[in-house]
Amino acid sequence: MDVSAASAEPASAAATEVAVELRSVTKRYGAVTANDRIPLTVRGGEIHVLVGENGAGKSTLMGILSGTVRPDEGQVLVRGEDVTGYSPRAAIVKGVGMVHQHFRLVGAFTVAQNIALGFEPRGRFRTLDAVASRESARRVSDQFGLALDPDAVVNDLPVGLQQRVEIVKTLMRKAHVLIFDEPTAVLTEEESAALFTILRKLREDGRAIIFITHKLREALALADTISVLRRGKLVVTLKPGETSVAELGTLMVGRAVAAVRQENGAGTAAPASREAAPLLAVRGAALRPKALHSVPVRDLTIEAHPGEVVSVLGVDGNGQQEIISLLTGTERPDEGTVTVNGRDLTGQRPGAFLAAGLGVVPADRQREGLVLPMSIARNLLLDRRHERRFFRARGLLLNERAASAYAREMMEKYDIRAQRPEQPVASLSGGNQQKVVLARELERDISVLVAAHPTRGLDVGSIEYVHAKLLELKARGRAVVVVTSDLDEATALSDVICVLYRGAIAGVVRPPFSRHELGILMGGK
Repeated sequence: MDVSAASAEPASAAATEVAVELRSVTKRYGAVTANDRIPLTVRGGEIHVLVGENGAGKSTLMGILSGTVRPDEGQVLVRGEDVTGYSPRAAIVKGVGMVHQHFRLVGAFTVAQNIALGFEPRGRFRTLDAVASRESARRVSDQFGLALDPDAVVNDLPVGLQQRVEIVKTLMRKAHVLIFDEPTAVLTEEESAALFTILRKLREDGRAIIFITHKLREALALADTISVLRRGKLVVTLKPGETSVAELGTLMVGRAVAAVRQENGAGTAAPASREAAPLLAVRGAALRPKALHSVPVRDLTIEAHPGEVVSVLGVDGNGQQEIISLLTGTERPDEGTVTVNGRDLTGQRPGAFLAAGLGVVPADRQREGLVLPMSIARNLLLDRRHERRFFRARGLLLNERAASAYAREMMEKYDIRAQRPEQPVASLSGGNQQKVVLARELERDISVLVAAHPTRGLDVGSIEYVHAKLLELKARGRAVVVVTSDLDEATALSDVICVLYRGAIAGVVRPPFSRHELGILMGGK
């Protein structure tokens, strides 16, 4: 099912009480005003969609509603009761639950333990009733079509399944106000459509749903009401029938936004030089599962030539993480070879891959791509300790002045929106964090870039920027390998799409691309 084709049904007439009211809510972080006197009203039996760029203030606003952020000014009312400044636990007691974009899970715990955390069922002597925890997790995940193994350890799950754990955890709290922060960022169209069915049922039950998304087609398909935030202010609140994807994009970023595609049109690709030797080649690679829920990789062969974008496209959980580990040297293949720039690097460490000219944009920018407490300047210089202009005493001493000057240059060149180079990268929006990763990798002397889910969780303006940078790299004669679950992204960027299913390449597709054909291959049919 294509979520863009689904239409939102009208909310129940009986469930129209005001569930949430925000009155002139303001939040400042130093000189930055994240939320500027924002008013917002959400009724029971309504799906209220919030859209806006990264950094527009959506997550801060919902943090205030969910109790994790204290406002500087304004009021928060839940069912008419003033709860301004309440705690996260008090928010849950008041019936407000939130599914966060960046998962709040304990990686070493099982699915059942994470879902029960803070509200554990007790047995005799007040000890944890593990059986009840497991059964509750299984029952709720099955009820809502989000199949999960309650005994699975969260660290062993791919990103898509971790997102499901967050959703089930919130649904078990029986909240009457449900906040979803980018819940479909890691879901396929079919999974998103299934989630939308669940949300509509919850709406019919009279619950108020606040849904944050960057996907504008999704907003129009799901919403009863849409509110647009830009740079901390509420720009407009309207109905889906009163607007369009193009207008929403303009309202979000303050200018017209166009999808970035290959120069000769949507669904086609400029010819690459396949006569030249590939810059990255994986031939006949196999990888046995290293963890309980990892996927075996079988007979993997991928080549990326100069001036070529190759996408590895598949539904999350079909071996993407395992393939990324092979492409970047973090796992040694049990069979087959991996070469970069003609050098056989099979079995060598990631440092050898980087030295050979490989750049990497990891799947999880916060856990794998950045050191969040460190400054922008220091994150831009990771893996560059050998450069004397930045480091002295064999990489032990940082030249702070040179690092700061370089960071300012990169902030301007890559449009990294921050106050100063010394600002912790944790304080940046997701889009700006991704720009820091891109700046670091693209400023190195690389011949091939492996970009894993490069636009996951980004807004339309940031997606446009990242895609443009990848195509610029291709135009310079480099090779780009994009690992993605986003069909639109793959068709927009690729010269070749390798469709992944259960750890193997189900098909290699060249332009013109058929969404139907790609969807069938992704489903293993």
